[in-house]
Amino acid sequence: MLQLSNEKLISKTEYKAIRPTGSQRPRMYGLPKTHKKDVPLRPILSMTGSAQHELAKWLTSLLQPVLQDLSVNCVSDSFTFVKEVRNFTFSPSSVFLCSFDISSLFTNVPLVETIQICADVLYNNNVLPQPSFPRDIFVELMQLATSSVEFSFNNNMYRQTDGVAMCSPLGSALANIFVGYQEEKLFNFANRPLAYFRYVDDTFAVFSNEDDCNTFLSHLNSLHPSLPMK
Repeated sequence: MLQLSNEKLISKTEYKAIRPTGSQRPRMYGLPKTHKKDVPLRPILSMTGSAQHELAKWLTSLLQPVLQDLSVNCVSDSFTFVKEVRNFTFSPSSVFLCSFDISSLFTNVPLVETIQICADVLYNNNVLPQPSFPRDIFVELMQLATSSVEFSFNNNMYRQTDGVAMCSPLGSALANIFVGYQEEKLFNFANRPLAYFRYVDDTFAVFSNEDDCNTFLSHLNSLHPSLPMK
């Protein structure tokens, strides 16, 4: 971090925002999914107070243009979804309504590939603002805030070398960017549903009939091995 500041690749303000200020070890814990069979645990990574926490928060803000560019199909909350549904011009009884769920999205996000997607959008798009430092430094900082994070669970130390963690500042952003990138590819060759909305790993879609839905689901499942849909 200090080297970036000394080489004037980041400002003094940015350096103060991302420099390590905490020494607390990140901690993994589980929240029970009470609505699912056998009550599995949802892994949560608490990074507050860790050396990488401020860096991850800063990188998340840096990724906002990428997130917005690849989130055209996303809704921010249930209120927005209800507002969109009220604008339907067709009767629900005349169409086929369905929902898709991505199995274990966060842990299935291919980290190296997703970081490269972020770099491609940031550094190859003439419209979006580019970082003040080179692409290779951006990739290094992203790796430092993700795959280099060591955390404790049951008094043992681990490192999550792939996938992203829930509650990490970068977790939701990287998951949405990865899925949004795949959706952009999907709609280049697949017929778009009558309606299509996604909130992170849950998708609501409307089709003319069930056959169209099944065809679309097949296209979804062929997009990427890390995106198992059901």
